Amino acid sequence: MRSPSDSEQPDDQLRERLIGLGEHSHRKSYYPELQKRLEQLERFKAFLDYSHDAIFLVDVPRGRIVDFNDSAARQSGWDADALAGRSIFEVFEFAGDDTTRRLISADSPFERQRARVETRFCRRSGETLPAELTLARMIFRDSAYVIVVARDISKRKAAEEALGASERSLLRLETQLEFAAQMQERLLPCDAPQLPGFEIAARCLPAYQVGGDFYDWQEPAPGFFSLTLGDVMGKGPAAAMLMATVRASLRAVAQSLAPVEALAQAELALRQDLSNAESFVTLFHARLEIETRRLSYVDCGHGCVFLLRADGRIEELLPRGLPFGIVSGGSFEEGVFNFQPGDCLVLFSDGLIDALEQTELDNSSLARHLWADDAQGMVDRLVKIMPPMALQPDDMTLVVLKCTART
Repeated sequence: MRSPSDSEQPDDQLRERLIGLGEHSHRKSYYPELQKRLEQLERFKAFLDYSHDAIFLVDVPRGRIVDFNDSAARQSGWDADALAGRSIFEVFEFAGDDTTRRLISADSPFERQRARVETRFCRRSGETLPAELTLARMIFRDSAYVIVVARDISKRKAAEEALGASERSLLRLETQLEFAAQMQERLLPCDAPQLPGFEIAARCLPAYQVGGDFYDWQEPAPGFFSLTLGDVMGKGPAAAMLMATVRASLRAVAQSLAPVEALAQAELALRQDLSNAESFVTLFHARLEIETRRLSYVDCGHGCVFLLRADGRIEELLPRGLPFGIVSGGSFEEGVFNFQPGDCLVLFSDGLIDALEQTELDNSSLARHLWADDAQGMVDRLVKIMPPMALQPDDMTLVVLKCTART
């Protein structure tokens, strides 16, 4: 047998070298692509691990946890070895929830499904936390899996509960204020009395549901008529409470006493309450002798009052004293005048002035709006001069007492 010639040996060596070079060239092109894929996987893993949401990969149909991110182990309280292979139904409460069970069921009719449910996260310590789950079913290499993304919604639930409690509290407050407004309205005189030779009209408009303004009248004895307008400092529920106290105190003493004595007794009774509340009250209190048309009055720091004579003249009513609650035990001075047919006593609170603060307002400008046939018409005209406003700046009360007697 002939042995191989020397010329054939180099050819075999070359062939081996070429084959080796081809394999090396293939490896050189494959390794960068593999390195790129590994880097992508590392970035993706870091992305999942840094997520605040707990992410689980669950196999179907067993419901076993195949993989999870760091947040899943941290939030569940289980270490990685204890969490791997555990049933997802041990980690979350799915009582009464059929949607999740259908997603993990092998006989589910849809390959790809999504769902969002609220449940509770069961920590290893036994503590449970409210959680919102987003579940998505996927098929990977002929195997079914469910991706479970769990978000801790403890803060959201606490905020919702706080909001619900606040809304319930607000509803109770609104109900109570509505009831208080109805009660306050009932404290005001509902019907104008039949006064021989006189007619009276009034209107009270609180800035809020309840307020600190009030008007009151009563017939303490046959042939006599008492009239009061009061304005408690401030507005709202606190002013309304004081208003009711002032009204009750004054009404109790006005039955049998003249204005000066009645206010002295009322101030004595209210002194401690006003001091504790750090508040004060302006008052105009008057008593009318119907037959003689003589009106005696006391102005305790109110000042929003004038007499409009039938011929158009305006008379200020003096003297004026200090409001209740400014100086305790002060003396009160009485004023007196006689009505003539057509004369009008006009009383209002400073809420009318506040509502017309852009207008130069004095008794003369107000009187120009009062020409109406009766007392009610005058009150209505005063209300109509107020500009439209989203929020009334202060409580507003109007009272008109008109003498209709003939000469």
